[in-house]
Amino acid sequence: MVIEDPIEVPDDLLWVKKLDYEVDILKNTDVRSLLPIESEGKNFVVLKTRTVRLEKEYPSDFVQAQIAVDTVLSEILSSGDILNKQFEPGSQKRDWTVIEASTFDDTRFLTDDQRSVVPDPLTRCIEVLIDFYKVLRIQKWSPVSLLTYERLNPIVVQVREDLVDNRHRAELLIRLNHFNYGPALNARSISREEFYGMSYLADRLRNNDPFLQSREYRLNALFEFKRRGYYDQAIIQIAMSSEVLLSAIGRMILWEGASDGRLHISEVPSYWKGMLKDRIKKIYGRYLSTKWSYNSNAMTQWDERIVKIRNKVVHEGYYPSRIEILQAFQAADNLEFYLADCLEEVFLHFPKTSYCYIGRQDLLRRFDGCVLKFFLPTVHEEELHWLQSFHAWSQELSQNYSR
Repeated sequence: MVIEDPIEVPDDLLWVKKLDYEVDILKNTDVRSLLPIESEGKNFVVLKTRTVRLEKEYPSDFVQAQIAVDTVLSEILSSGDILNKQFEPGSQKRDWTVIEASTFDDTRFLTDDQRSVVPDPLTRCIEVLIDFYKVLRIQKWSPVSLLTYERLNPIVVQVREDLVDNRHRAELLIRLNHFNYGPALNARSISREEFYGMSYLADRLRNNDPFLQSREYRLNALFEFKRRGYYDQAIIQIAMSSEVLLSAIGRMILWEGASDGRLHISEVPSYWKGMLKDRIKKIYGRYLSTKWSYNSNAMTQWDERIVKIRNKVVHEGYYPSRIEILQAFQAADNLEFYLADCLEEVFLHFPKTSYCYIGRQDLLRRFDGCVLKFFLPTVHEEELHWLQSFHAWSQELSQNYSR
């Protein structure tokens, strides 16, 4: 792996990180050719930095990175120069840092439970490298940019060392696309109908739609997790997304109840006072369907996998693991589906809240058409007015009653 910013570490030093899971075959395998200590059956990542000084100028950074990798690869394989003579040089010196990251390829030896949570060899090496860079910045007290997945040069060469004969074999030339890191994004094209519907979403955003704001935080979390590799920032964004959603549904229920006279404005403070969890229990417990329970699986997961992890990050400096972030995303998904199911049952009591959150297409899928025929024909035009009214009402509520 190539880093454009040189790391000023002596080339003969090794950074060793034992991973937090065991591989049975390593318990009886001598890996001291890679590790300066016994692995004790645990997998590991070993980092070695190599500084390559290019005494010449080449056409592009991409080419320079190729040559830096080739220089180190030639040393490992003892195969001589491969690329260095293909380009006409200029006269500029440039230092590149090439990272030799070693880990045991445990792909065939993982248990079924481990396969679902253990990252692939390349991902685990990148994770340890990013953590190493964080520590290096602190040790040097240097205000340089954090190393992120995007700031790695896309060229990665995979080499295999046989622990029996100690021979190295070059296997793969990988070009990173920033989505190798963690689960791949489900990229899809936008249909013509969706494209023209984007103006509707833009109107909703301009009218401070809290449900779209919640989705934005979820996208921010995906970016932090999959593109930058910042797990602490990812959990904070997931927590913000869920809290905005839970608060918005509660406030919108109060707004709709107050606007049609079912809830007197003087009753609102008694429901709104207190922390978010207190408000949820009071509002949801009073107005949502019999499906609702604060002790439901979805709410328990929200509390255990999102709220508590986020609090540990913010208040204790905790750094969550990859599996904790994946569990938090799943908990957020479960919460969204659960709240939609609860609102579906009270649709006739809170049609505006249900429509703004669940949306037209999902409502049509959930209900028989005859149930909605008197409600949906004009609601598309009215929804923006609802959001405007709700936002103004909500702002006044927050100013008057929030802690």
